[in-house]
Amino acid sequence: MVIGVYDIMGKAVQLGKNNYGVGQKELYIEVAVIFWVMGLIILSISNIISDHLNKGNASYRRKSLFS
Repeated sequence: MVIGVYDIMGKAVQLGKNNYGVGQKELYIEVAVIFWVMGLIILSISNIISDHLNKGNASYRRKSLFS
């Protein structure tokens, strides 16, 4: 199952239209937070896999998350 940008944004637009535009900014902020969290989860999984694959490599040094 794949949930894409168009699916979530389409649902947010549909909900905004059902409420006559009231709370539409909040919907977009919630969608942005959902994608931000999903990005952090993917980043964490990527770092775990990278660390596992480079376990025996002495020259490998992973950078911290925000540098």
